[in-house]
Formats: sequence, C-alpha cells, structure tokens
Amino acid sequence: MALEIARRTPEAFPQGEVQMLQKQVEDLFSVPAETRKDLIKGSENEKIRKLWLRVREGLNIGAIKSVEKNEEGEWQVHPWVRQAAIAGIIAGDLVTYRFADNPYQDFSERDTLPPQDIDYEGGNIRKLPGALIRDGSRIENNTVFMNGAFVNVGGSVGEGTMIDSNGLVGSLAYVGKMCHVSMNAGLAGVLEPFEALPNIAEDASFMGAYSALTGGVVLGTKGVLAPGTKIHRTLAVIDEVHGKIIRAEPGKHLKIPDYAVVVPGNRYDRDRNGMISSDRETFGFGTYTPVIKKYRDEKTDAETAIEEALRIA
Repeated sequence: MALEIARRTPEAFPQGEVQMLQKQVEDLFSVPAETRKDLIKGSENEKIRKLWLRVREGLNIGAIKSVEKNEEGEWQVHPWVRQAAIAGIIAGDLVTYRFADNPYQDFSERDTLPPQDIDYEGGNIRKLPGALIRDGSRIENNTVFMNGAFVNVGGSVGEGTMIDSNGLVGSLAYVGKMCHVSMNAGLAGVLEPFEALPNIAEDASFMGAYSALTGGVVLGTKGVLAPGTKIHRTLAVIDEVHGKIIRAEPGKHLKIPDYAVVVPGNRYDRDRNGMISSDRETFGFGTYTPVIKKYRDEKTDAETAIEEALRIA
C-alpha cells in the first residue's frame, strides 16, 4: 500500500523537531571531516540513518526545505539540509533496486536514497515509465513527470508543474507552481561543491528544451528561457531592454528578473577603450552570454514570448 506522503501537511511535523534535527546535523559537521566519516560509517551509523530518515520525511511533506523565501522576499538557503543529505549518503550501503514489472528500470544506489513511495492517485500525480523521484523530495499535487524525468534528494516541485522527458530537478533545487521544465532541460544539483547555491525556478516560469540553470540561479516568476539557453551564476546576463548587465553579488544568487525572456546570445571582445566591438576580424570571437530580449506581459504565454524575442534577435 502506498504511503500518503503527497497529501500530508507540514503541520504534521512539529517545528521543535525540525530545530532538534538541525542541531544534531550541525553538531555532527562541527567535528573534523575524517572523524565525522568514521562516526557515520562506524559507531554512529544507526543513529545517523534514523536521523536522515526523519529529515527525508520532513522534506517529503515540506516541513523541511533546502531553500525558502524569507520575510523580505529573498531566498534563504538552509545549509544543514545539504549536510544531512551528505551524511545520509555516506551512511548508506549499496543495494540494487529491482522492479518486477520492468527489469530494465533496475538500478543500484545507496539504501538511504530509495525511490519515494507516493500516493499518485490521491495526489493526481502522473509519473510515466522511466521517471524517478527520490525519497526526500517535495512533490505537490497535480504534477506530471514524463519519461526519464528525475527529481533528486532535496528537490521540490510545485503544484501543477510538468517535468518533461529527461528533465532534471537536481539535488536541493526548487521548481515553483505551474512551471514547465521542457525536454532535456534542468536545474543542476548542488550537493557539491559545498559553496554552490540551489537553483530555483519561480512560479509559472518556463524552461525551453535543453536549457539549464547551474551554480545558483533564480529564474524569476513567469520568466522564460528559450531553448538551449544555459545560465550559470558566474555569467553576466545582458538586459537589452534596460541597457544594463546583471551579475550575481558575492555569496548570492544570480537573479533573472520576473517576466524576463532570455535567449542565447554573444558578447564581443572589448577594445582598448572598453567599448564593445562587433569587428570579428580585429577582436576575434565573442563569448557566450544570455540576453534578455524582452519582458512578457500577463497575457503573453511563454511560447509566444520566445517567438517574439527570437524575431527581435
């Protein structure tokens, strides 16, 4: 019988327990790395397993989140959730997960990272063959996961969102409500490197085929990535509409503004006066740069916005 974790609410998980779990994880990571590894694999293995199991349950129902908005509307990262996941991975043993109805889906993984047992019918959640949702990820109702879609531990997928074929919601990544992550598009995971920030696609955003968010990027509400647009936190994004360049501040996400329509672009080398030149003969090839070509309005759907932006380009 499937567990009804897709329909449980955060209120079922006491706030005091979340704080207790956080303290236990932070205490574990306050000791030297080698000592910590010995504890996780040795004398404290069973304790760490139980701790990680409870954190997974909290992640499943949304009581524990890897990232969430604070009162100022800024995204706040909870590093201890990443630490808990790392401890859970180290604590596990390699096993083979077998599917009697389809042996081609068999795979090997740590026993602490099983597939999530979801009440698909109760939550009106569609998951096609080949899709995999790990335990320890938040899956809201009325979502769709096409063939090959993958949601990693700590990931979150909002109500009404579709993860298309081979789409990726990486570890600790957040996808809001009513989003569309197209074929082979994805939000990269950030279990490592440790300083990386979770990637985020806010409500009603659209990621075209083969697009990607990596390294700590926020795609704003109703933002649109044209097919093939890849954005890393370290890249400069040219806002052609407002005539400015958007960069990430130290230690913070690279934020793509709400309603922005982003296409793959090119930034030419600069001359000695710092001016951008289009003279390829003199300055060589340019550098890949995402470009905001327009901002969609409330009535413009994502596909129309992409078409108009590409016509402008």
